Amino acid sequence: MQPYSNLIIVLPCHSLEDFPIHHRGEEAADLLAHWTALWHPALIASCGKQPRWHQADNPDVIDGSPLDSNQELADHDNPINLVLIPDVSQSMLDSELVGNLKQQNAQIISGPSSRANIVKLAIEANEAALRLAKQVDPELAEDFFALGYGYLQVQIMTRQLRYSSNLDDKYFSEAVVKAAGFAAAGDHEKAKAGLVRCFDLLFDEKNSYYPVDPELIDVVLTAPTTLGASLTRQLNVQHPINVLMTGAVCEKLAVDHLPQIQAQHQLFLKNQWYLQYLTTQPVKAL
Repeated sequence: MQPYSNLIIVLPCHSLEDFPIHHRGEEAADLLAHWTALWHPALIASCGKQPRWHQADNPDVIDGSPLDSNQELADHDNPINLVLIPDVSQSMLDSELVGNLKQQNAQIISGPSSRANIVKLAIEANEAALRLAKQVDPELAEDFFALGYGYLQVQIMTRQLRYSSNLDDKYFSEAVVKAAGFAAAGDHEKAKAGLVRCFDLLFDEKNSYYPVDPELIDVVLTAPTTLGASLTRQLNVQHPINVLMTGAVCEKLAVDHLPQIQAQHQLFLKNQWYLQYLTTQPVKAL
């Protein structure tokens, strides 16, 4: 099977100026899951293009559409587009769009789902992407998801503040594809360097109209299902973090994972980190 020719998300808007930022809860999570899923390095490396978007009420999927307005059509005789349709786009979806996509043999993934499941379906449906995904470090994949989210936020912020974008789209796209290629080849150091370059480009774009240094707070939210090895990995970082947990979760951690919490508590003290207990009941001493 040939690689994907385009990585597309269908959005219920006509431009990023009216991107649907009003959604909350599950709808917002589903929308962002579909947006960021396309930024998996195996998908980008196999396609050779940066992900893009298409308006839900436009039935034209190639000619005259935003998908290829600034690029040549795919080199393949029968291009296979990967198309994601988040749940919030369904109400605005043109009746002819899905039919046209199917006629073009597009791989369509629609409906509410988690990012992990979307990525799994997209990669397993294409042999080229599946082969490349085997070399991708999961942590690097998370960084690419963050890049996709950051790109969206910068684009929305630019328009919300009534500025025109100064981002060199072609150069940024080439940098993204190059970094993804390194990630898919198993060259983690070059992939990380490429990601840094991409983030720098976004940072420069943001600074052109909002030159304020960002301040980040790392907050780890806990639940009974996140204890054990998952929590240990989350806390194994080299920067200050904040851990939030209820009294019930804290009690379970003390009972079921006592050696772990004792080791982590010493790590907190050593690094001067903070553990915040959110509880309405007494918590036994650890």
